[in-house]
Amino acid sequence: MTPTSADIARASETARDKLATVERATIGRLLTLYRDAEATLVAELEGIADDMGNVRLDALREYLNQVRAAIATLQTAQRATLGDALQTAAELGASVWLAGATVAVIAESAARFVEHFVAADGLKLSDRLWRIENGAVQAIADTLRRAVVLGRDAGAAAADFLARGEAVPEAIRRQIAAGGVSGLRDWVRQALTTGTGNAYQNALRVFRTELNRAHGQAYQSGAAGNPDVIGIKFNLSPNHPRYDVCDVHARANLHGLGPGVYPVGRSPWPAHPNTMSYLTAVFRDEVSEADKAGQQDVLSYLRGLQQDQQEQVLGVAKSKALRAGLLGEGDIEKPWKELRDGFERMGYVFDK
Repeated sequence: MTPTSADIARASETARDKLATVERATIGRLLTLYRDAEATLVAELEGIADDMGNVRLDALREYLNQVRAAIATLQTAQRATLGDALQTAAELGASVWLAGATVAVIAESAARFVEHFVAADGLKLSDRLWRIENGAVQAIADTLRRAVVLGRDAGAAAADFLARGEAVPEAIRRQIAAGGVSGLRDWVRQALTTGTGNAYQNALRVFRTELNRAHGQAYQSGAAGNPDVIGIKFNLSPNHPRYDVCDVHARANLHGLGPGVYPVGRSPWPAHPNTMSYLTAVFRDEVSEADKAGQQDVLSYLRGLQQDQQEQVLGVAKSKALRAGLLGEGDIEKPWKELRDGFERMGYVFDK
């Protein structure tokens, strides 16, 4: 029996629920990998400290070799974990439409698409992972070297204070502590799991983005084989926090198929990293006459927004250019710095 639109809607929701379960399990494994690497490096750090809990620069050089080895082990496990999860996420997307061996074929194709996809910044998935992994090594190396040197210099300064019979200032005591094992342990943890912009958080963002991409790519590939499917709808997450470009993608009727509906394969999803938006299929009999008559271009949609919404999507300067009637459709995705000089040559200044 050919599945109805209601059947597909239920299957799509079930697949998204299963994807959420896969994502949680994968993120749990990812965090374990980073905590294991962290525990290894903390233990090795304590092994190179002297009896006073200090670390010499020559010992630090050997320790940094251990850091590289630990991150290389993490790298191998991290990429294997992501590869398995991409295949599973894609299989869930394909299984909405297909069954049997075909699911695995479509899923493998979707996973390869994700691995080779080049984003607007020119980076592939492997490039992003390398940046995270290399960045973790570099952050640990730079921070530890600086902490040890500062601690050593602070120790010499403290000795001078004590020789004069004066109390050691608190700032110098903090520098000494930062250069000891206890302080260095904190720096390692901050670089990997606890600090702002730590390696785990960066990897987490990549994992979430690419698992969703694999699922959505396979879902669209399956939908493309159904002659009754006319489009793919861009849906906002129920937890969508604030008005942004995703709202435009989900609400503008750019193709006369209804708000947020795009021809199969032409959806702008995912609009940004870490997105929680998702896709659903739209069948021919679901497109109304009002949908067809309500087709609009993206500039018309943007002009109809409130000013604060325009600014949240475009930024203040670009939204001014929109209201002045000067912003072209091709300018929407361009950074403001690429547009500013041209507008100023025309005699318009929007960012002051």
